[in-house]
Amino acid sequence: MMVRVILIPLLNLLWVGIMAGTLIIPIMPEFIGDNTVNSVLGSILCDPDEKLERVEEVNPTLSDMGIAMIPYCMSITRETRRDVTERWLVIGLVATGVTFLLSTLAELSFAFSLIRQKVKQSVQFAPIFSGQANQSANLSDQLLQLEAAQKAGLITYDEYDQKRGEILKKL
Repeated sequence: MMVRVILIPLLNLLWVGIMAGTLIIPIMPEFIGDNTVNSVLGSILCDPDEKLERVEEVNPTLSDMGIAMIPYCMSITRETRRDVTERWLVIGLVATGVTFLLSTLAELSFAFSLIRQKVKQSVQFAPIFSGQANQSANLSDQLLQLEAAQKAGLITYDEYDQKRGEILKKL
């Protein structure tokens, strides 16, 4: 449980950080000439013999969104450049999407786990879980009730097996 409490915020920070680092910061005008941003993005987008250069121009691929930055990978030896806008978007969106999905799945798993615990606590299986068998409940009723709890997902198979053994020992 403690791992989940730490893991979920870390995954949330990760996807927000990836989104900011790959998609938001590179298009901000104050970071266009930033060598750190160019170095990090260049290592992702460009070949080893290339370096990234972001140019303030209207991006033909993203002009409808008002993005005025084109990322180019510049060849160090041949003075040629290639537009890596699509590659930048795919990598940024996929990395953000995957970490967002992992974060969401972890949150849902945690929520379902809490719900399962609350349901398990609220359901009364007194003859089975209290250890005090009700005199009016016969062995068959207890076993049926135990099986229903296991099939409903309220108890694990190991818990079912343990309680079943306890009930059968009382014979």
